[in-house]
Amino acid sequence: MLKNDIWILEQAQQGMISPFEASLIRQIQLSPQQTVPALSYGLSSYGYDIRLSPEEFLIFRHIPGTVVNPKAFSPENLERVDLKRDEYGDYFIIPANSYGLGVSLEKIQMPPNVT
Repeated sequence: MLKNDIWILEQAQQGMISPFEASLIRQIQLSPQQTVPALSYGLSSYGYDIRLSPEEFLIFRHIPGTVVNPKAFSPENLERVDLKRDEYGDYFIIPANSYGLGVSLEKIQMPPNVT
């Protein structure tokens, strides 16, 4: 069963998401005079958009003849990516036909009866 924003808000008030943002944020204020667009984060109608930590982000790189096993990642297939910065903020670059493995800023503690 899908859980809506009311359910997510109630659970977050009990500590399910920390830190918790009760509304969807689309702008970041850099100074009193300057805001920049942001990829959204926070509570939306049927979900919660998390943020990636700037501390660590890994991409999978293809090595011919290897298989990516999600239960036993080979360090050879993981490559650390540096955080980039421009006038719009901080970001990671994910190459085409790849995907990333990141750490969220939010800690999520799901109730045991929710999958």
